[in-house]
Amino acid sequence: MSTTTKPEATPAMEALTLVNALYTMYHTHQQEKNTPGGSQSLSLSDNAFIDQCVNSLETQSKYLEAHDLVRLVNVLKQLHYHSHNVTVWLTRRCTLIAAQLPVADLCQLFYNLHCIGCQDSLTAIVNQIIEHKNDLTEKDLGYIFRVLSQQKNTNNSSAKLLTVVQQKGLNYLRTVDHCSYHSRFLKCLTLYDKRTPSNVFQIIDSVSRRFLDTVGERDLLTFLSCADPDGVRGIDQNPKYAHIMHQFVNVLESKVMTMNIHLFGELLETLSILRVDTTGVMDKVLVRLDKDAGRLTIPHLVETLYLLSSYPPAQGHSCIVSLTYTAVFRAEGMNAKDIQSIAISLAHLKFFTDDFFELLVVLNKKKGGFRTVGDLVEFLELLDGTFYAEERSLPVVYESVIALSAVMNDEEVAAVRKILHHSGVKPTFLQQLFSAVKVEHRKTSSRKKSPDRFGEFL
Repeated sequence: MSTTTKPEATPAMEALTLVNALYTMYHTHQQEKNTPGGSQSLSLSDNAFIDQCVNSLETQSKYLEAHDLVRLVNVLKQLHYHSHNVTVWLTRRCTLIAAQLPVADLCQLFYNLHCIGCQDSLTAIVNQIIEHKNDLTEKDLGYIFRVLSQQKNTNNSSAKLLTVVQQKGLNYLRTVDHCSYHSRFLKCLTLYDKRTPSNVFQIIDSVSRRFLDTVGERDLLTFLSCADPDGVRGIDQNPKYAHIMHQFVNVLESKVMTMNIHLFGELLETLSILRVDTTGVMDKVLVRLDKDAGRLTIPHLVETLYLLSSYPPAQGHSCIVSLTYTAVFRAEGMNAKDIQSIAISLAHLKFFTDDFFELLVVLNKKKGGFRTVGDLVEFLELLDGTFYAEERSLPVVYESVIALSAVMNDEEVAAVRKILHHSGVKPTFLQQLFSAVKVEHRKTSSRKKSPDRFGEFL
């Protein structure tokens, strides 16, 4: 009777088995997610299994074929796996096999490596993509633009890549079926300072012709901000430019009442730089903020009030009431810098209400007051007779100045006194305030002069 022995597993087979195991886990998890009541996130045991496979692959990945290494990076991206140490050795291994890959795999690999946290320029992979530039498809360019538009730091390798693929990217504007391609392309050109009146106009003209009814709100903000004449000098000389920008603004106006409220900071910043009439959009923005102020996060609330503080029509609008009420409601959870910024913004808008004074009380009594003398001076310069007509105005000013008196130098004390004097503050109050400031100065000087209590024994 003959017996057959099972062939010994080679390192290559073991490595491929680990990659396939990760794919099996991914597909199983996708099925669970699509099942009613199924878990949307990986379990602790799942994550432990992934770590085990990846740790084993660190030494065995050299036995993988090039296309299987691409599959490994892809499944880690699909599993949202992030580990700096893993990304380092995986990136090193991928650059070694780059020359063996077709351009489609190179572009997908370039994208997936960045998705799992690679911060390197990936020069070896980029050079191979450039070598095959004539074979790039619309999908390949989509991967490239996704990466370049999201890079935090520009680098020479990526700049060279964008220069090489730019014309190819423009050629595909007529055939792509979604305008996110246009948006990412324009972001890349902006980030790498490669915008020209010609390439930017080709992008926005294509959007206006093909996607005006379907453009998303984020993409729309990108087209408006990145096609601004201040950033692309000469583009407004094109006779069709103004018409396209008006089209974009009209579409934006139609979206304001349903737009993601957390995009309003970016929206307001974009509107502030446009040279076309945005009155209709801003009217709806103010109405929407009045309605949904309570949905803003603290950072978005601070940013929104800061941006509105330089927009005169916002003064006296009911949205400022709603935004300030929201700020008061959340004041305990804010830091001093946030409350200080809101107070200065409201002072710009001359919004001296009960809520305004309540914010200042929280700032002075619970958050330590204004952060710097410069911040305090900016605030005091904005106060006018309307503010000082309130009985509680002087106690608030007193507390704000005293909180910083210990760190003021003589020039800063004189500057504060001058501001208050020109604001019409009564001499009796000024004398009382600056006498207290002098006392604080003496206390500070005394503490500086007194020796360390252990100094005499050292």
